[in-house]
Amino acid sequence: MTSASFSSEMAGPLFPTDFRVIREYPLMNIDNENHIVLDLQFLAELLFSGLFFQLLFSLPTEKREDFSSLWGRIFELSLIELFEYYYPKTSGFLAVDLPFC
Repeated sequence: MTSASFSSEMAGPLFPTDFRVIREYPLMNIDNENHIVLDLQFLAELLFSGLFFQLLFSLPTEKREDFSSLWGRIFELSLIELFEYYYPKTSGFLAVDLPFC
C-alpha cells in the first residue's frame, strides 16, 4: 500500500470502524527502501495464519488433512522446545508427549 492509497482510505467515511485495509496491508511503503508497520499484531497474524491458509488452499483437497496435521505437530514441537529452554527437564516442572487416556 502506498502513502497516497493509505491517505485515501483514511479519508473515507468507513475508516474509523473498518480495519480491513490495515489487516490486508499491514505495511505502508514510504519509498523503495523505507516501510512502516501499521499494526504489528495484524502483520504477525497475516504471516502466521495467512501463510497457513495460503499453503493449505494451494494443496489438493486430499492432501489438506495431512498438511494440517503436520503443521500442528511442527507448532507443538516448537512450543516444546521453547518450554524446555525455560523449564529444563531437571526442574521436574514440565512433562511433554504424555499418553492421552
